[in-house]
Amino acid sequence: MSLNNKEIIEERLFVVKKVYDPVLRFLHWWNALSIFSLMLTIWLKKFIREYENGKEILYRYHTLIGYALAAGITLRIIWGFIGPEHAKFKKMIQIKSFIKLIKTRKYDNSDNWGHDKYASSLYIIVYLLMMPVKS
Repeated sequence: MSLNNKEIIEERLFVVKKVYDPVLRFLHWWNALSIFSLMLTIWLKKFIREYENGKEILYRYHTLIGYALAAGITLRIIWGFIGPEHAKFKKMIQIKSFIKLIKTRKYDNSDNWGHDKYASSLYIIVYLLMMPVKS
């Protein structure tokens, strides 16, 4: 078989590697489901009549789910310091790579397991947006 410039044969080897530990996966799902449940209680509020006891019950659920989310975020922060390598914040947020991308405008697609080094820098913005602001 001969190759010319128009024919390119590429062989890719895929490696399965479990990067994230079960605690980290559980915390991510816990937080995601908590956020979704909080939004659901807000949406359901519109469909409950004022004179019924439903809004008070829904508010209690909303409060409990809020506590569950606060516990999940707290545990994630703790796990970000004491967890395994890929759970740590230093592995997730790579500012130097992001600044290098902005300066050179060249995407480094070298192999790295875990969070994408550029997208993970945007987590900082998400965390800043989730911080409570005193009005």
